[in-house]
Amino acid sequence: MTRRRMIDAGVLATLGFLSAASGARAQGQPPEPFTLVGEVRDHATERPIEGAVVQIAELGRSSVTDRNGYFEFSDVFPGRHTFVTSGFGYRTNREGSELPPNAVLVVRLRAMVFELPGLEVTVERLLHRIEARRLSSSAGEVAVFTRRQLAQSRAPGLRTFVGERTAGFEIEPNRSDHLCVSVRGKSPQLVQVFLDEVAVPNLMLQTLRPEEAELVEVYRRLAMVRVYTKQFLEDAAHSGFAPRPVSRVAGRPCPRTAGDSALPPAPGS
Repeated sequence: MTRRRMIDAGVLATLGFLSAASGARAQGQPPEPFTLVGEVRDHATERPIEGAVVQIAELGRSSVTDRNGYFEFSDVFPGRHTFVTSGFGYRTNREGSELPPNAVLVVRLRAMVFELPGLEVTVERLLHRIEARRLSSSAGEVAVFTRRQLAQSRAPGLRTFVGERTAGFEIEPNRSDHLCVSVRGKSPQLVQVFLDEVAVPNLMLQTLRPEEAELVEVYRRLAMVRVYTKQFLEDAAHSGFAPRPVSRVAGRPCPRTAGDSALPPAPGS
């Protein structure tokens, strides 16, 4: 029968490990990777927390909990890791612990007291869902710009703003007057633009001003820019809108003739 033991990994007892004991390893044998599984619970009620984001800081990897509060990471090596866990309505927990082989991670989050009006709380909940989608998209590094950053910008348009603020993502028009970007040394890709979850011609990046946006996401690997306005977020939060998964299809090669379409394919957006 396999023995399990709890390893207290935090002063506030918010993070703990259940370690499944394994057979003795030969001395000097390198550790083997395993699938780390775990769950996120409410610190006071022990109820599972759905939609919480668990990150392994050193690896730059994230996982989002399901309806039962469960998550998992494949191919994790034993050793020292820092776990950052956040959930809407809860204080973010950041804690480093020594990860034993075949560990089961249990994270307990403390509730946060909101002093915001009802609509603002609902919008914050939607923003957390968008963040969870972003972190679970496996689309590579994503640059994120918030209302404060956008409002303080003096850039004449979002095209200039994104190009100045996102390393390695300089957007330029081609001979056909389409906006293109070179991603990691690849041939120029047609920039995909979504305004309030709808695919739009990418030239809108030149007409939209930074202060008109509430949130901007730049998916470098996908040559994609997603823009959200304040009115959309408020309406979507009020209606219970749930963000769809982000398509992992990279942008198409930049068109060379004026007759080619500048509008990316919408399915899976």
